[in-house]
Amino acid sequence: MKISDYTSRKRPGRPRSKRSHQAILTATREILVEFGVHGLSIEGVAEKAGVGKTTIYRHWKSKEDLIAEAFGSIAHEIEIPDTGNAINDLTTVLNGMIEVANDATQSPAAFKKILAGLMESPALLNVYKKQFIVPRRNALKQIIEKGIDRGQIRKDIDIDPLIDIVGGSYFYTVLMNDKPVTVDDWLERIKPIIMDGIAPNE
Repeated sequence: MKISDYTSRKRPGRPRSKRSHQAILTATREILVEFGVHGLSIEGVAEKAGVGKTTIYRHWKSKEDLIAEAFGSIAHEIEIPDTGNAINDLTTVLNGMIEVANDATQSPAAFKKILAGLMESPALLNVYKKQFIVPRRNALKQIIEKGIDRGQIRKDIDIDPLIDIVGGSYFYTVLMNDKPVTVDDWLERIKPIIMDGIAPNE
C-alpha cells in the first residue's frame, strides 16, 4: 500500500476522537516547522499531542503515513475563480497558494527544512505533489486557457513552462531570502513581468 493511499485504508481499533486526531496532526505540523522531516519522531509527536505512542501507531503505520495526512489536512480544495479577467484570477490562485504555504511553514527557515526533507523522501514528495501542487497547477492551467480563449493572453503561450516559471520564481525567492517574503511583495514584483510576457500584442 502506498503512502498516498492512506485516506482509503481502514485500520482496526477504537475510533479516533476528533480532539486527539486534530491534536496529533497539529503536533506533527508544528514539529515539521521547527525541526523538519528528519527531526520528527512518533515519540515526539505523542508527547507534544499529549497522547500515547500506541494511539498514533493504532491509526498510522509509520511517521511517513502521519506526515502524509498532516500535509493533506492543509491542502484545501482549490476553487477556480472566474471573474472574466484571467490575470486577476491567476493572481487570486497564486495568492491562495502562497498563503497556504506560509500558514503551513510560518518562516523561510521552516520552509527550507521541510523542503529538504521532502527532497530526500520520494514517497512524501509524491504526496505533496499529488495533494498540493497538482490541483493548483491544474487550476492555473484552466485559467490560462480561458484567458487565451478570451484574447487576454497570447495564443502562442506555452502553458506548462509558464506555470513552471511562475511557481519556480516563488520557490527561488523564498530559498534565497532569509526574511519572510510577503504575498503582496512577491506578487507586486512578479506580476508586471508576467503581464509583459503573456499580454497579447497590440
